[in-house]
Amino acid sequence: MDKLHDGRTESEWWNGLGGSKMLHEVFGRTEHLIVIALPSPYLRMIAPTLTELPDSTCERIRIVGGRDVRGLRPSLESARLPYDDRLDGPQSPLRGTRSDFASRALRHFVEAILSNAPLGTAEVHAKLVESELAAWERPIAKLGVRKSDADLKSIVRENWARADGQTTKLLRLLRDELNIACEQKRFARLAAEIREERALS
Repeated sequence: MDKLHDGRTESEWWNGLGGSKMLHEVFGRTEHLIVIALPSPYLRMIAPTLTELPDSTCERIRIVGGRDVRGLRPSLESARLPYDDRLDGPQSPLRGTRSDFASRALRHFVEAILSNAPLGTAEVHAKLVESELAAWERPIAKLGVRKSDADLKSIVRENWARADGQTTKLLRLLRDELNIACEQKRFARLAAEIREERALS
């Protein structure tokens, strides 16, 4: 979203592409539950469209992810499910990175909650999620060792095959096993450089 230089917001860009109209059409085609699993930038992008939906549609919506988005209308705030960083705690079977939080929360909701209460209201679903997470501890923040770009790339090359070249696995290996600090955007850049190196070799 940092490529918008003409003063338009993300939501205006989305609307200009016809995204708002498309969402209205998609939501209008079904009377079933609608689960929205998006990271904050994307939820923020479609938030104005969601505020235009009728209450009857909002009642069928559940939102996971987008934890940094505030100011949704009350009927949509109540559609939020209380997934938080306990999903990354030691008891969670679905630990991962911040970027895949929404998809992991969606998987947990479908497998652990929706399969048992497919007709539950937003309030019922929220209570069931909270009940599932109640015994889960939050992750303990670890201060990882900082490395230079050159050192990080060397470590990533050494572990490339072990993680099948998957960025998420490599980042988890760095942070969890090797206790190395690396900001996600920085890591993505370094991994892309290594991937390009390998393609040219």
